[in-house]
Amino acid sequence: MFIIFFLALKPALRIATVGNKLKKLNEMKNNDLNTKTTLQLKSKLNVNKTIAVALVIALTLFTAISIYGLIAKDNISFYIALFAVACTSWSFVPLPFDIMKKIKTELKLREN
Repeated sequence: MFIIFFLALKPALRIATVGNKLKKLNEMKNNDLNTKTTLQLKSKLNVNKTIAVALVIALTLFTAISIYGLIAKDNISFYIALFAVACTSWSFVPLPFDIMKKIKTELKLREN
């Protein structure tokens, strides 16, 4: 009985461990911004802007193609799965914007 309980609890423990690792990684990144030069931060900001724009364009095309396939094609089950992947991929869009926000605040702090 204990083994079944442990196996059921194991994914939750793994998620908690990943959450702690992400917190430590985020703290390292915040400290990493303090050590970079202004030129490096501006370069990183431009790279993140490019990544964000490319990601939005690619996901828009991906979503449009899957919606077109749902409407016009016969093999609807494939396009349903494709649409589900497209919708879940949109969750990655805020990541570059969050990084850009942190970089902009660091640049404003250095400006003052």
